[in-house]
Amino acid sequence: MLEARFGGRGGAARRRAGGDDDEEDDDDDDDEDDGSHGWWGPPRPAKKWYPDVLEPIDKGVKLERSGEWGPPPASYLKATNKFHTYSPNLTSILHSRSVIKTPARPRFSKTVFSDAVVPNHAGTEVAQFTSKVYSGQYSDDGSFFYAGCQDFRIYIYDTRFAPLVGSKSVTDNSTSTNSRYDWQHRSSLKVIKTVKAHDRNSRWTITDANVSKDNEWLIYSSITPRVHLVRTGRGGDWENEDHDQATLDFSGDGAASRGLRSDHFGIWSIRFSQDGKEIIAGANTGGTSRGQLFVYDVEADRPVLRVRAHTDDVNGVAFADDSSPNLLLSGSDDTFVKVWDRRSLSGERASGVLVGHTEGITFVAPKGDGRYCLSNGKDQCVKLWDIRMMMSDQKFDDLKLARIDYGIPGWDYRESYYRKPAHKEHPHDVSVMTYRGHAVLRTLIRCHFSPAATTDQRYVYSGSADGKIHIWSLDGRILQVLDRRHTRGLINNITGDYNDPMAPDISSAASSTRRNSSAVRDVSWHPYEPTIMSTAWEGQGHTEGSLAMHQWRSKVVGETLEDQVLRSVEEARG
Repeated sequence: MLEARFGGRGGAARRRAGGDDDEEDDDDDDDEDDGSHGWWGPPRPAKKWYPDVLEPIDKGVKLERSGEWGPPPASYLKATNKFHTYSPNLTSILHSRSVIKTPARPRFSKTVFSDAVVPNHAGTEVAQFTSKVYSGQYSDDGSFFYAGCQDFRIYIYDTRFAPLVGSKSVTDNSTSTNSRYDWQHRSSLKVIKTVKAHDRNSRWTITDANVSKDNEWLIYSSITPRVHLVRTGRGGDWENEDHDQATLDFSGDGAASRGLRSDHFGIWSIRFSQDGKEIIAGANTGGTSRGQLFVYDVEADRPVLRVRAHTDDVNGVAFADDSSPNLLLSGSDDTFVKVWDRRSLSGERASGVLVGHTEGITFVAPKGDGRYCLSNGKDQCVKLWDIRMMMSDQKFDDLKLARIDYGIPGWDYRESYYRKPAHKEHPHDVSVMTYRGHAVLRTLIRCHFSPAATTDQRYVYSGSADGKIHIWSLDGRILQVLDRRHTRGLINNITGDYNDPMAPDISSAASSTRRNSSAVRDVSWHPYEPTIMSTAWEGQGHTEGSLAMHQWRSKVVGETLEDQVLRSVEEARG
């Protein structure tokens, strides 16, 4: 679809009430701290302001039984709406004739069910960096993983094969003259491409990166008005040196006439449309205007939509519906997720507002059906929304919600401590479900739905500033917590070799010393395997960032994936 333009293969941390609005302050909105004023470090122990969810919440149970998330779990007790011993991710298995072994039906293949298990292992590092990693995701087909770093590089890894095992090697020795270290990046994964960002069009860090659904194109953003487009190399050109990049200028036409300085905003979030023809972006601006939302036509090479969407920085954007590019989502530090329908957009007014967070929003993630989406918030929760239940823009204005601050006065989420909330719940909350237990501090933590192919998207998972990965059931309960403090290091301290993520657990002496200051900023669940890749800030020592692979491991010695499926089926039958 982009051949027409490029030819062949050659081709926020600030409170809304105050704060300076200069360019350097905008940089700090997603900046790690240097420790000079005591913010940097692991989240401080805080009082639990919300009770743990130990039993399924009725609203979540109704969601799971609605049919919009695959077949409901067979292990629900109809009389009590509660679980027996619940075996994660077996919803489709329990309701499929293919799980029944009969003389006419042989034992099912491992490949059918191996991916339908929740990752439960603390994992092993597979890459280390001397700069922080801001985003990391699997491609849609799971064949590669890409990570964007503060050193203005995007590393693309081949995930079709197991990580390398054996003598360690530094995969990237090129360092700048002022580097403190003799390496920038090392990994047990095969690096198939490294994209170097344009220095003159990049500021502070790569804020976001995204790959088109056909896996052919990569885009990345920085704290500038420009996004860059480059081929991934998928389809046979991984090894070539053709890294030609196209610059997409989101400042576009008419910026000056609208009173906007075209060179004075940065882009925090970008996403491709399903067909790859358009890019949605969320940004901040200087002066008196904040919170811009853009849609860019890639082939026409110009922005086709520019809206003053929010009163503060837009940290997350998405196309809500995989079948149409018309429904847009934007989440902002002004605490609101807004829904925009391009077919009826006039006067820069949203179609509706998803009200419920009391602090700024760090990320939005759509289910892709035009109905449901997630948002992560600095009020320490993930919210699940039904877009059909959004508050109308007129009601939003009538209630004057844009002028009322329900957040903690003067609080900054980079303090690594969540104070007592001024309001435990927003009085006009329209969300369907709320998920708690993680820490949304220090940086813009991301959340996602689990894969459609293996889990029917019935799980919600998120990174956390305390170095943990939380996985929730739709019913509100935490199903799994993976702790990066117990993750094995990349290098075996005894042999000097790469640690094998597939190997049995090794002694702590052989594993690199873990730090308590890890913050898991992004997480990505493999679309077809029981594996999560976590992207973390380390913040101390030589290693500033890392990737870790977390897999499913049986808790019963010698039990295979097929064995767990069979055992779970029998448990569900009682």
